[in-house]
Amino acid sequence: MPSRDAIPLHRRRQAALIDHLAPPAHNVDPNKGTATLLLLGSGIRNDTCGHCHRDWFHYDSGELYLQVPPADECRKDTDGPCSNCDSDADKPWYPKTPAGGGRMIHIGNHYYDYSTGQKRYMGLRDRVEQFFGIAPPGEQAVGGYPMFQANNCDGVGRGAITRWVRSMCTAAGISKQERANRLRKSLTPNMKENDDGEEVVDKTVA
Repeated sequence: MPSRDAIPLHRRRQAALIDHLAPPAHNVDPNKGTATLLLLGSGIRNDTCGHCHRDWFHYDSGELYLQVPPADECRKDTDGPCSNCDSDADKPWYPKTPAGGGRMIHIGNHYYDYSTGQKRYMGLRDRVEQFFGIAPPGEQAVGGYPMFQANNCDGVGRGAITRWVRSMCTAAGISKQERANRLRKSLTPNMKENDDGEEVVDKTVA
């Protein structure tokens, strides 16, 4: 199975980002803040986040879960499926890898902060319920959006999501250069054998 080169934030920078996103007093943009926190807390991909719909969230025994479907209609506000979806399919959106479909991801309010060795509040469930307007059975949901919004339209492109995350990291005081240095240290170039049987670099780390 193919895998992605996902290098997590350093534990102190992760805590700094959550500290910036969680308190209501910081008044972060609800779209940017919720999307960034959802990416951080669930591990879903950028494109999955941009297609995420309130219908993907479910409650089980009082706990909230995100169930990424194996396939879904593209519900972005575009003339037909967006440019990242398969326009010839009945359900044109699908996870990048088969393992991504049907996953049940717990959406909780707390995380383990490895920089302090403590369980801390991150408010992911609270923020998701408020943004998408969902509530456990028997409780009243208020307002909310069906999807993340870009220019007052449902659905967000991969480039916009990336810019949102970068803006939240900058606001949290995370150094772009320190992150780049960590990536360079963690990622190694891909090697492959050429026609002469020599090991050559197939992909470099920019």
